[in-house]
Amino acid sequence: MMNKPTILHSDPDLSVATLEHSLVCVWHGDTTTSGVSRITRELNMFSASHPRGFGLITLVEAKASMPETAERNAIAELLRSFGEKIAASALIFEGEGFRAAAVRSVVAGLNLLARQPYPHKVFGTSEEASNWLAPTLAKAEIPVNPHELNRTLTDLRGELSQRRGRGN
Repeated sequence: MMNKPTILHSDPDLSVATLEHSLVCVWHGDTTTSGVSRITRELNMFSASHPRGFGLITLVEAKASMPETAERNAIAELLRSFGEKIAASALIFEGEGFRAAAVRSVVAGLNLLARQPYPHKVFGTSEEASNWLAPTLAKAEIPVNPHELNRTLTDLRGELSQRRGRGN
């Protein structure tokens, strides 16, 4: 059974949490350079305690805005700079239709800019991401149960929603 997630940071635009061998970033609103800087700081600390590597899970909520050029470049640099430490990365974009396709297009562009040396894939749900991420991390000898990962991500989302509803 996975441990309960640890929420490291939460504000109206971004939440960052840890799930054992993964760092989870949830974009709620605007993608900002200060948010990218926050993720960079958290990745520095998290990677120090996970020398064999770790998973990176990025969840973009349906109402989150698309990043501007400066933020896209900052994200690409972040992904590039942690390339040797990240074992696998899953991006979950919630939403359907044209907007979802546009965001997935931006992500494809970020992938080209960053040229990550690790497996990275985009998904529409946390279940799909969990089912891919678990065996991908297992190849790096990082054990994760896909069902527990999905359940824990769902629980984390509920906790973050409650906190944001209370203004925390």
